[in-house]
Parts: sequence; C-alpha cells; structure tokens
Amino acid sequence: MKVKSHKTLSNSFVKKAEAAMARGDRSAAMMNYQLALSENSANESALFGIDLCVYANGRPDIAAMIFELFITMRAVEPQKAIAYVSHLLQMCENEEFQKSSLRPSEWIDMQNGIAYDDFKRLLAGNENFAAIYEKVVWSTNVFISRKRDWFDFVNKLIDSGYTELAYNYIESASPLWGSESRTLIEKLRKKEQSAI
Repeated sequence: MKVKSHKTLSNSFVKKAEAAMARGDRSAAMMNYQLALSENSANESALFGIDLCVYANGRPDIAAMIFELFITMRAVEPQKAIAYVSHLLQMCENEEFQKSSLRPSEWIDMQNGIAYDDFKRLLAGNENFAAIYEKVVWSTNVFISRKRDWFDFVNKLIDSGYTELAYNYIESASPLWGSESRTLIEKLRKKEQSAI
C-alpha cells in the first residue's frame, strides 16, 4: 500500500478545511488546518487558514469575504494569493484600518494591481483578449473579488484557448464553487474536442 507523504497529507487536510470554510463550518476548518500543520508546519495555506478562523470568531462576515477573495485570487495568481490576502487580513485586524475609510479599490492600488473592472475596461473594444491578458499579467496583478467576475474571466480564458490555465483556475476554486463550475468544465471539454 502506497503511503502518502507528509506534504500530500497536509494538502489533503487543507482541501478539507477549505471545503469546511466554504460551507461556513469554522470548527471543522480549524481542526483540519491544525491537522495540516501537524503534518507540515510550513504549510502557508494552513497558517493563513488558522489566522482566518481566529479572525472569524469576531468578524465572520469579513472573514467570509476574505476567504472568497483568497480562493478567487489563488485561481488567478496562485504564487501571490496568500501573501496579498494575509496582508489584507493583517490590515483588517489593525484597529486603525477598521476605523479608516479605505475602500477595496484603494487597497488594490496600494498593492500594485488593477481591479477586474479596470481590466475589463482595457478589453472594451479590443477583440484580442490574449494580447491584453499577457501584457497585463506580466506587468501587474489582476484582482478578482466577485464570483461573477471570476466566471467571466475563466470563460474568456477558455474562449481564447488558455485551456490549461482555465483547468488550473477551476481546480483552485473548487472548494468554493465546485458544483457551479461544471458548465465551465463542459465548455472546456467541447473546446478540446473541437480542436482535435
């Protein structure tokens, strides 16, 4: 029988924790994040998840929004998602930030990125999604914080032939929108079949 490595086991606990967070079960999420850390104490997703669970005890509404933002960002910028969202969580925990009137768009500007609405404005009137996408992604970060924008973005990736990226984004967001992503998977399959 094949034994799972500590890293693999840790990641499977993180997946269970994220599924629990997506359905609002913070105690199950916390338990699975802790199990993930017991297998791999350097698991960044688990460390972030525990911080988020603790924060959710006082502000479950904000924590739910941060979790959704994390899942969405990870699907677009997997290497940067934890760093950015951890920074946002720290700002939210800071009393001065809570008292300030800083809007999400202003926070995005501070992080050297553009909101998805601004990205769509760049696309307006330009049929070449691939050219705009590659220019923007190489020079800055695109922040997607709404579910409908995430679906719109993945649809555009599929239509432009970025099938492998689209698969990765769907897989990354599956804890949050797994069942709703089926239409995108079907669209990907049709696109791949038509290319054969």
